[in-house]
Amino acid sequence: MTVNKCYECKEVFKYDKNRKKITEHYERFHAPPHFTPEGSIRLNASDQICLIVKGDDTWEQYYRRNKKYNDCWETSGKVLETFEKCHGIQFNYCDDHEITFRERIQ
Repeated sequence: MTVNKCYECKEVFKYDKNRKKITEHYERFHAPPHFTPEGSIRLNASDQICLIVKGDDTWEQYYRRNKKYNDCWETSGKVLETFEKCHGIQFNYCDDHEITFRERIQ
């Protein structure tokens, strides 16, 4: 029996000889945000949930509100906040359940 563990969250994947399940898991839940060739941004599911929870709040408000929960909220937030700063953008969660980004106004 082959047992693989995710290095990020320690989830166990039995019978994953070709590491297909663990690769899909990483892409879905742990891969960092990145720009696609089309100019959109690829976010994993955890990052999308983080942005939905953040809503229109600032990052400071988001951290303050979610500090009582586990560390994954802060980790996802820091990754997204850093991505925003590095690329000069700001993520928005729209009323029509869509995540967009725009250039940050200095």
